[in-house]
Amino acid sequence: MASMFGVFLVVFVLLVVIPVGAIVSGGVVAAIIGWVLRSNAEQTHEGSELIETNY
Repeated sequence: MASMFGVFLVVFVLLVVIPVGAIVSGGVVAAIIGWVLRSNAEQTHEGSELIETNY
């Protein structure tokens, strides 16, 4: 009976935990990359009138 619990645990981790973790971590990485690229663009193009249209 204990081996069946292990099987269910492994299946749960493979089908639920890993995909949800990948989606959440992908969102976090995308937010960090977006923040870094935006701050870089604002620094390199300081004074441009086009920066104001991005908001």
